[in-house]
Amino acid sequence: MDVADQSMDVADSRCLNIPAKGANAGTVILNFSCKGLRDRDVLSKSDPQLILYTSMKGRANYVMQGRTEKVKNNLNPVFGTSVDIPYIFEKQTFCKVVVVDDDNDGLSSMADNLGEAEFTIGQAISKKTLELELVHRRWGPKGPPYSALIPLL
Repeated sequence: MDVADQSMDVADSRCLNIPAKGANAGTVILNFSCKGLRDRDVLSKSDPQLILYTSMKGRANYVMQGRTEKVKNNLNPVFGTSVDIPYIFEKQTFCKVVVVDDDNDGLSSMADNLGEAEFTIGQAISKKTLELELVHRRWGPKGPPYSALIPLL
């Protein structure tokens, strides 16, 4: 799979010092973009929307943390809606991003999955740009090419 052809950004994440539970707690704000998403529509281009799930219990028990707006007819969206994630320095926070093509007015169960990626908040914070390949859950990494997720700090 060619990551250069299809990629996604978690762009411009920055830490804010928000008093939460203890001195080592705060919020990370993540902004996302994608490049080269697969077109799942017949008469137009995909209408991507990104959904972010987090877990502090390993790569299981994910809970939806937020979602971006839907960008109509765009295979290279830059999402304007950021997602705020509570962050505790001593605990590892796992993130799962799912990009869907939602042709309805709201997120529905009929939305086409364009791909998924997993990373930790630590990975996103430690790099200026974190690029991850989106993998389709049915075809896996050896299936048709899909985009990649890139968190930018």
